[in-house]
Amino acid sequence: MSEFKTKSIKFSSRLSCNVGNSYYTFESTIEKQCPETFTEQEYLDAKQQLWDECNNEVDTQLEKTLEFIQQQKQNSNKRY
Repeated sequence: MSEFKTKSIKFSSRLSCNVGNSYYTFESTIEKQCPETFTEQEYLDAKQQLWDECNNEVDTQLEKTLEFIQQQKQNSNKRY
């Protein structure tokens, strides 16, 4: 019986949310090439690392967008 080898790991994370009257979607995709000598533990570690990176990127995108929207609101209030 032949054995399959993992050549790459790819994760995607996506978040959609409603802020005020607008909808925003944030997405991140990360891929890692796996060496032929990848052990099962290295695979599991890489999988967790990529999952964390991908989700953190989406969280960062959301945070920056919310900060920008808040700043725009504050700036528009100062004009009047």
